[in-house]
Amino acid sequence: RILNIGAALEASLGLKSMRPDVQSGPVPTEAIPTLPAPVVEISAEDGARIVAIAAAAGFKLDERLFALLGEGAPYAWAMGERLQKNFGYGDEPMNIYQHVR
Repeated sequence: RILNIGAALEASLGLKSMRPDVQSGPVPTEAIPTLPAPVVEISAEDGARIVAIAAAAGFKLDERLFALLGEGAPYAWAMGERLQKNFGYGDEPMNIYQHVR
């Protein structure tokens, strides 16, 4: 009933055909922003781990992609370590993330 009332109101006022007045914004000064180069501070073992994970996912790493993964991987691995892993297969945990170590 409520939807029927809303549809009737929309049809009677012509709201369905109304569109917002969109105005274009200023032209960007730089077409593609330049990003700083990623800082990679990982061990050779972690680098090999990144290459293996990327290969298993089907990625072919170039220098830039390896650097991006190398920059973010330690943070992702640290977050993965904070996940609770002490529940059974049939359990449905509501919150498996531990915010405090």
